[in-house]
Amino acid sequence: MRAAGLGLLNVISLLFGSFRAGVYEQIARDNPSLGGMEAFSLLGFSLSLSLGYGAGMVAGWWRDLRKIQTAPDDPSKAPTLGSVRFSLYALSALLTVASVAHLINMAKVSYINSAISNYHQTLRVALPYIGEQERLVLDSQFAQIKTRQDYLSILERLDKVAADHGQNVPHFTAW
Repeated sequence: MRAAGLGLLNVISLLFGSFRAGVYEQIARDNPSLGGMEAFSLLGFSLSLSLGYGAGMVAGWWRDLRKIQTAPDDPSKAPTLGSVRFSLYALSALLTVASVAHLINMAKVSYINSAISNYHQTLRVALPYIGEQERLVLDSQFAQIKTRQDYLSILERLDKVAADHGQNVPHFTAW
């Protein structure tokens, strides 16, 4: 599941160059609930848009199908089955786009939460071996993360401290 999410994030970051930087800036905020709120609001927006559009489409289809069945006096004014099908395809496309957008956001939120959790767990392993000043510096650097390399350099420092004292840190593959 995680690999699929990272693969999806890779594809999106290829299409939108600043996407990855935005993810790492969100990690620096160190607030996983923000990502969850974004995902929830995107889901709500997608669902309301889809339901509103869908309700309008169903009402239109119902009207058009009844007109087709009742055969109006002027056949040129009757909706065609093709126009009804086109509406169905348009609704399907809209639902597909909304679903993909939601999947992308969920993969992003999942990665952000994993990266934040990994940082805190690695910090807790190394914490007995670093001074208060170094911890403040690490927290400050974490809050300023802009890129993957910024994130990795902080983790490498913590990994080194833990390894120097015979401690194991969790394995995490940064995206």
